Amino acid sequence: MTMDNRQRSGVRRGWLPSRTLAILIGLLGWALTISAADLANLQRDWLARQEAYRRAVAEQREAAEIKRLAADLQRSWSAYRAALREAGGQTDLPESAVALTVETPDRLIAPSGTPSSPSSASVSQAEAQAFDALIARLYEPGRSKDVAARQALVKQYLATCRNPYFRMQATFELAALLAETPRGTEEAVKVLAEYARVAPTREAARLATARIAAIRQEAKVNACRQTFAAASAKAGQAWQTYARTSWLAIPAKLARLATYVAENHHRRTAARALRAELDRYDALAQETYPRHSLDQMTRSRLIPSNEITLLVNGRHAFAARHALIRQARERIWLQTLLFYNDETGNRLADLLIAKAREGLDVRVVADDAFAFTRKSSIFRKLQNGGVKVLINNPLLAYPLRANFRSHQKCLVIDEEAAIVGGMNIANEYANGEITEWGWRDTDVLVRGPAVYEIAEMFSRNWERLETEIRWEKGAPAPVTPKDKREKLPILPRREKLIPGPLPRYFEEPPSFANVRVRFITTAPIIDKDDNILDLFTSYMKASRREVIFETAYFIPTPALREAIVAACKRGVKVKILTNSVESNNHPNAGYAGRANYEAVMQAGAEIYEWQGAQTLHSKVSWFDGLAVTVGAYNVNSRSHALDSEDVLAIEDRRVAALMRKVLERDLARARRITPADLEAWRNDLATRVKTDFFSLFSWVF
Repeated sequence: MTMDNRQRSGVRRGWLPSRTLAILIGLLGWALTISAADLANLQRDWLARQEAYRRAVAEQREAAEIKRLAADLQRSWSAYRAALREAGGQTDLPESAVALTVETPDRLIAPSGTPSSPSSASVSQAEAQAFDALIARLYEPGRSKDVAARQALVKQYLATCRNPYFRMQATFELAALLAETPRGTEEAVKVLAEYARVAPTREAARLATARIAAIRQEAKVNACRQTFAAASAKAGQAWQTYARTSWLAIPAKLARLATYVAENHHRRTAARALRAELDRYDALAQETYPRHSLDQMTRSRLIPSNEITLLVNGRHAFAARHALIRQARERIWLQTLLFYNDETGNRLADLLIAKAREGLDVRVVADDAFAFTRKSSIFRKLQNGGVKVLINNPLLAYPLRANFRSHQKCLVIDEEAAIVGGMNIANEYANGEITEWGWRDTDVLVRGPAVYEIAEMFSRNWERLETEIRWEKGAPAPVTPKDKREKLPILPRREKLIPGPLPRYFEEPPSFANVRVRFITTAPIIDKDDNILDLFTSYMKASRREVIFETAYFIPTPALREAIVAACKRGVKVKILTNSVESNNHPNAGYAGRANYEAVMQAGAEIYEWQGAQTLHSKVSWFDGLAVTVGAYNVNSRSHALDSEDVLAIEDRRVAALMRKVLERDLARARRITPADLEAWRNDLATRVKTDFFSLFSWVF
């Protein structure tokens, strides 16, 4: 037999003919396609039945109907679970489908394998309370000074905890504590690697592995931070040395100028390296959120064990600010859009300066759009007193960013408390319920683990501004500030509005313990995201009865407008409370907003315009009594596409119930817009021209 014949014979005896092989591969692909299609159909059926069951529970329907839906859901889940196993998928999925269905808006657990959520019906109240108590202990003030004791608490908890979800979260907390210690990165990595090896699901293992990458990257970031801090200090010292040298000593002056230029170049290089490492960290941190979850969508986590105090209007909000500042022992961090040179601004400035002179770390961030004309007055006063001040988006340095603003607002005191909401530092905000023209606004005081999230936002904002400084010069030399005081603005068409100060909503600010919150930020200029809008649309999709938006300016994005229309078509009652043209501090924004009324009203939404002789500046959203948000985010184009924003989402029925009463009082001070109003505005030439014209520039408002 020749070699060619032996080779052909070997092919016939040892291998399938190519045509037969192709047929078998085709049949296998067809079978896999059918299997994948069947699996997808079973998943869709399960999710649809899950939604029907969840809706019935939320709407408190008849027990017999809920029982029937639960049985249907269980049968659908069993079929889907069996198909997953046959396809070689997870083998540790829970038996009960009802345990996967929960009441809060973001808890529809996808079949990704993440251990059950803490609000799942399969979790006992005792287990949830034990975990919440652990989190409260871990984030008590002084966390950074007593890391070893807190590690021991977590290890003690893990020794007895059996719930997979809480074991996972406690392990992640232990790794975070280890990473905070010197040379603790590798210890944290070992803890996470061991958990990933024995994790109950593939998704839990993935989350642990993602945290390993994030922790290692954080170590690189910290190293870059140290390099940048040292380079900044050297550049600042070099500038001070140069500035103190007389021009009479020209050679020494020029030599020191050259030294400064070189040191500042090193600083700029270190700044670029730090920003690059921070960008890598942010990308890795995104992978630490469970896939297909509200956490991942909004880059936030639901944080338990917080104390929430509602600060409705400036009477309570500024009294709380002043008290917290007086009690501060280590640091005071304040970020605001406006810091006016009026009575309110100067009173707060005096408190901050007093604390800076006591040696506290006192910092202020403001936006140049409203700080530019005040740099020689109130901000110079702060700097003279030892307060560190950074200005976001300096107009002269970055003229192309002039329309992008930092609209975030927070006050962070030590590791203990933080205030977020809509209020800036000015008379109109502080005088709500006090004087006739004080504005209507809402803040929230937070104590507990969420304070660390709010502090992290400020810290990252401060770091970004520091790295953007082109010429580091150290602390500015004292200069006598100008003291042209500003007056409280009064609405020009107030005769058409309800006069008098705002009614007192509460004699004392109401507080709630053991509250779950998530702190969400958005920064379109940096991240090109809209986490807050994603939160709103997710909450709306989960709502079944009522949604209320209270916003200074109502110029919704197409996505939010579609979500409102879809909610109305599902039978959800949607109410929108915003300023009238007369009460709006930017009347043209009121005209631009009215261009959006008809589309949502035709779907069934109710729109109310504020009639008080004070601008409505409150930004509150209420979803089905399950969640309420308070923050800086307006339902307008600026908040969506231009301004950095923040909100606190409170997932607590008690807080939502009380806030519903606040909103009822606000709605009583408003007038519902009717189709007849829309027709009258269309028939009035001046009104129609203004509405059509300013709607063309809705992206500005």
